[in-house]
Amino acid sequence: MFLQNVRSFKGNNFREGNIILDVEIVRNADPGIDRLRSLFDLEPTASPAFLLIGMRQVQEGELTFVAINPSYGCEISALCENVTIEERAGRRGIARSDQ
Repeated sequence: MFLQNVRSFKGNNFREGNIILDVEIVRNADPGIDRLRSLFDLEPTASPAFLLIGMRQVQEGELTFVAINPSYGCEISALCENVTIEERAGRRGIARSDQ
């Protein structure tokens, strides 16, 4: 996964044995203001202008919100311009259906 032109990135609780439950990529949709508040470590009622601008930019497709949600361990969220996901053959941990 490549995040291009990252505006904000937050990762916490990184541990050996992290297990990813799912990955969410939000573009041209509402990312949820609470999720953006969490990304920027803001209080639950805070709504500074930059937060509302970022939310609008995701809704309009100018930015992308990414969340890697764990079943165990590290939570990651980011705000960036674009995301690409690429499979690399021969890398440990990547399942390939043609092997």
